[in-house]
Amino acid sequence: AGDQWDSITKAKRTTDHRPCLVINLMEEKLNQVKGEQRMNKARATVIPYDDDADPETAEVFDGHIRAIMNNSGGNIAVDNAFDSMVDCGRGAFRVITEREDPYSMDQVIKVQWIQNVFSVKWDPGAQEYDKQDGRYFFIYQDILLDDYKEEFGDMTPPTPMPSDYVSTLPQDLLTDWKKTDSVRVAEYFERTTEKFTLAMIEGPDGRPKGIDKKD
Repeated sequence: AGDQWDSITKAKRTTDHRPCLVINLMEEKLNQVKGEQRMNKARATVIPYDDDADPETAEVFDGHIRAIMNNSGGNIAVDNAFDSMVDCGRGAFRVITEREDPYSMDQVIKVQWIQNVFSVKWDPGAQEYDKQDGRYFFIYQDILLDDYKEEFGDMTPPTPMPSDYVSTLPQDLLTDWKKTDSVRVAEYFERTTEKFTLAMIEGPDGRPKGIDKKD
């Protein structure tokens, strides 16, 4: 960001009319790593796991995954997440379902990119590297107020927070959340847990089966 020079040295050099050069030596290395990933892309592969698995079925699933990636631009989403991970240590993309077309009841699976990884807020208590143990997380985006009204119709934009509450918040956070010409819309995902009891019974194939006692 051009801040490699400490303030004292920078002020002295500026007074002496001496340059404070900033030469980014990282960009070349980062591009090299990104280029290697594009030449040797990692992809999901379905492999038969045991004697009961069917190689032909695994091949069908493998082809289905490739079709999802190709039809939804999934490779772009993965490349973007990888680039972000190399640059700042964080990357993200999402898997969604949506209608095949406006007049269809069928849904298709798509891999969607998340352009700004910092718009994804994970549960800070998550310990796994992929955050799968997180209890909740947010994905937000800032949209123009006119676009908000067009998309959400008569829904009233959020009212400003009470001034006495705002005064207790860090000001650097408010600059992102409080804007006059845009509205921040957030998706909230929550993980729920349920307790149940398993009973072991012998299945038709002679192997024990786990069943939910409620069934």
